[in-house]
Amino acid sequence: MTEKTRINIFMTLQWLFLGGFTVCIAITKPQYDIISAWIACGTLIASGVAVGIAALMAHRKINGSIYIKPSPEPREAVELVTQGIYSRIRHPIYLAVSLIVAGVAIFSAHWTAIGFAVVIIIFYTCKLRFEERLLIRKYPEYAAYRKDTGALLPRIPRHSS
Repeated sequence: MTEKTRINIFMTLQWLFLGGFTVCIAITKPQYDIISAWIACGTLIASGVAVGIAALMAHRKINGSIYIKPSPEPREAVELVTQGIYSRIRHPIYLAVSLIVAGVAIFSAHWTAIGFAVVIIIFYTCKLRFEERLLIRKYPEYAAYRKDTGALLPRIPRHSS
């Protein structure tokens, strides 16, 4: 299978999963009436939004635009962003979407929404592995950046004794 075919498959699956999740949420009624559930789900969603905004602002600072393409294929005239939230997390947009989807799914408390959320999170994990191969090819410095930075969560520094 060619690289271009894989990119198209990732893009198609991404929109199908997110679309299916959206439809599922639209047709289900939230099941929680207790304040702690609202707070927990709201915290996940707000955290996702905050991570997403931080990623867009870091991208804008380096590349002059908040445009981030949904394709795993790196854009041509774009510098590698390693500042701001990207200094701790290599894929903050995937983390942001995952947190938002998890919060909405848990809030819905419907098994199909939770199932879609799990599939979406697993999908982004697979997509980022493919994307990283493309990033290493485009940016020689990406391999070193990858060693020091977590993919979806910050890496815990190792202390030598």
